[in-house]
Amino acid sequence: ASLYVMWKQGVDTVTWFNMRDDAPKPSYDTTYQSGVYFRGDTVAQDTPKPSFTAFRFPFTAYRTKGVARLWGLAPARGKVLIQARRGSSWRTVTTATAASNRLFQGKLRVGRGTRLRAVQGQDVSRTWLVF
Repeated sequence: ASLYVMWKQGVDTVTWFNMRDDAPKPSYDTTYQSGVYFRGDTVAQDTPKPSFTAFRFPFTAYRTKGVARLWGLAPARGKVLIQARRGSSWRTVTTATAASNRLFQGKLRVGRGTRLRAVQGQDVSRTWLVF
């Protein structure tokens, strides 16, 4: 949601302080663990945190008067599926198109408490709870 707010204010570049967590020297208590990767013994052994997905494929939906405004940055240009959680499964409820800058937007009539996500190919955004 913060990337959306910054975009609305005209911000076009966001950087992240650490891509991978600092080495725990002398301990985790004295180091920065703000990366989007858990630190492995080597860079090849690093593993992504949930924040990696949120940073790489941000998606949000703000509801006003029964209509959710959808916003996101897809991993690539092209078709993006917007899915809603229905019971124990996900169902595509609309689509959007990510432009060459990866930005996609849309509107969707949806009730409070609906869980939404965006999907492009094998990439899936974090889930967003509409309020």
